Amino acid sequence: MGGRGLVDINNLRKQQIEGMRIYFMEKSTSSSLHNAVWKELYASSPTVQHISTNCDKLELWKSKPLHGRHPNEASKDNVDNKASNHWLVAGCLFPETEGFMIAIQDQVIPTRNYLKAILRDTGVVSDSCRYGCNAIETIQHITSGCTCLAGTEYIDRHNSVVKMLHQQLALMHCLISSTQSVPYYKYEPEPVLENSEFRLYWDRTILTDRNVPANRPDIMLMDKQRRMVWLVDVAIPNNNNLSAKHHEKINKYSTLIDPIKRQWNVNTVKIVPIIISSTGLIPKLLHDSLREIKMPEYIWKQMQKAVVIATTHIVRKFMGN
Repeated sequence: MGGRGLVDINNLRKQQIEGMRIYFMEKSTSSSLHNAVWKELYASSPTVQHISTNCDKLELWKSKPLHGRHPNEASKDNVDNKASNHWLVAGCLFPETEGFMIAIQDQVIPTRNYLKAILRDTGVVSDSCRYGCNAIETIQHITSGCTCLAGTEYIDRHNSVVKMLHQQLALMHCLISSTQSVPYYKYEPEPVLENSEFRLYWDRTILTDRNVPANRPDIMLMDKQRRMVWLVDVAIPNNNNLSAKHHEKINKYSTLIDPIKRQWNVNTVKIVPIIISSTGLIPKLLHDSLREIKMPEYIWKQMQKAVVIATTHIVRKFMGN
């Protein structure tokens, strides 16, 4: 459901008191000692009025103005909540990385805005981005909104996801051999891979007979026999921008469909947006997109892990300066 599942000390205390009260009440009929304790300590004391459930805790968490933003965003209809929290139960990250991502989700990273607006630190004069990009330095700004990081850190995170997809497509369609299967961070995609049945582009401009502004998707896959083309484009926005980014990708490449059909003599061109949030939220539409290009079930889990690791690296590096 989110968070690290830390024990609720107050709730644990209530459960222990109620458990002891029930125990002595049941034993009081058969033991004079238990009966004496029951009369002295529990007979006149009220029962514990309320013991919190997980749903109670979740609602309390959502009600918090700052810390509740992430669980509210994860509970939206367009988000797969269970998949979004997979990295928490998979046991695939170091505890330090896991804890740091939780701090990012809870928005307790000491950014300039957090120090000035939340902690009221009088030593912080300005809450503008320390990289000088004329924006307020919030955690959302650092994870996916700083123009100074767009050409470096964000590109590396973005490419880590694209490399996974490219390598998987190349292996599936026999464009590379299984001996070339390496971890995504070591994989170096070729600009063009082709055999008698498929053609695969990596970050390559698609030339058309008329000017099309958006003509460079991350991946282009062509099935020559079925005369089909898939335009795959990846984005890693903040949580509140998942749906908008999905539709933005479709609109962006819609003008490229007709020129490709005409020039390459294909019947179908499909746009496949691959969207995952900077903190690992998985939109429901991501599963449909991955099924469209026949990706294995586990691929979104690898993508999520790569994004979480990359985002924590970006924030650590940013805060270290």
